[in-house]
Parts: sequence; structure tokens; C-alpha cells
Amino acid sequence: MEDINSGFQKPLRAVSNKIKDLQNTYGKGSHNNPKNDIEQEHNSKDYQDDLRNNDDKLNIEKERNLELEQEINKLNDKIEFLNDQISAMSKEKDDFKEQLIRKAAEFENFRRRTIEEKKEIIEFANEKLLAKMIEIMDDINSATDAGKTTVDIEAMNKGLDMINNKTKRIFEEVGVKKMEINLGDMFDVNYHEALMAMKSDFPEGSIVQVIQPGYLLNDKVLRYAKVATSNGN
Repeated sequence: MEDINSGFQKPLRAVSNKIKDLQNTYGKGSHNNPKNDIEQEHNSKDYQDDLRNNDDKLNIEKERNLELEQEINKLNDKIEFLNDQISAMSKEKDDFKEQLIRKAAEFENFRRRTIEEKKEIIEFANEKLLAKMIEIMDDINSATDAGKTTVDIEAMNKGLDMINNKTKRIFEEVGVKKMEINLGDMFDVNYHEALMAMKSDFPEGSIVQVIQPGYLLNDKVLRYAKVATSNGN
């Protein structure tokens, strides 16, 4: 007996086709190609901005490194310049030290030489004067010997006057001269030494007698004059 439903049976659709339809309907894009996803990401605006930012950072870092390198080169040049200056100053210091030592030695030699010369000057300063005074001593000895035998007083006095004038001339040649003091001159402590005071008609403090004459050596007191002054009574 034939099946009553045999004339109305529909053909069955393959299961695989149904699954494919579901995938086409609900799963579109859920299993995309990874290569396409990377290309889409690289083409995105955010990604491009990140690339630009990274490039900017690299450029800034390069510029900073270049500036640091230039600054280091400048510092190295400055250090080299300062080292040259230090070397020059050190050499100059050594030169000055050597000059100072040499000058100190020269000064010490000069000081010693000056002391010796000063000592020699002091010892022989009166050499010429003493040589001339020997002549005076000879004249005095001759006059003394003549005075023991001569009876010619006038000739004796004449000889003494000659010795006196010769002595004065010798002293004047070396700058020694006798003080000029007149009776009645006022006493001056810078030139005179008062030995006594006496009654006189002169005003008080006036010189009334020269007891011992004074002498000057080129306007400097060589010996004070010893005088007597008036007390005004």
C-alpha cells in the first residue's frame, strides 16, 4: 500500500548550507582576516597621531643630545683654555720667584757692601784733615823748639800767628768755622751753653762774656760756645 503522504514530500536541505547561512547572517565580520585588521589599525587616526608623536619625541631627543654635545665641547674648550692659563701663570710665578731670589741676593750683597763702605768712610773720613793737621803739629813743634832758644819775642809771635792762620784755613777748607758772637747778643740754647750769670749793664739773658768759642761744621754745631750771661742786675 502506498504511503498517502508520498506525493507531498519536500526535498531536505543540507545542514551545511544552513550553518553557512547563519554565519552569513549573524557572524559577518566576527572572523575577519587578521591581516586586514592590522591594516585597518595602521590606517586609523589614533595610530597615525601616535606615530607623529613618537617622531616628535625622537626629534626632540636628538636636538637635546646635540645641544648637550655642543655644550660639552664648549666646556672642554674652556677647560683647555683655563689649563693653558694655569700653565702660563705657573711659569710666570716661577719666573717671579727666581727674580725675587736673585734680587734678594743682590740686595744682601749691596747691604753688606754698603756697611763695609760706611765703616771705611767712618774710619778714614778725616784722613785728609788729619794729614794736614800733621803739618800744623810740625809747625807747633818747630815753634816750641825755637821758643826754648830764641829771645826774639816778635819773631816768636809772628810764627805763632802764621800757625794760627794756617790752622784756621785748614778747618775752613773742610767746612769748620768759628761762631761769630758779639757781647750783648741774646743767649740761644741752639748754639750757646751758659756757664754762669753775672751782673752787667746788658739786658737779662744777654751774652756778656765768651769763655770758650763755639764751632760749626757746615752750619751744624760742632761745639757749643761756652758763655756767661747777664742776670739784668
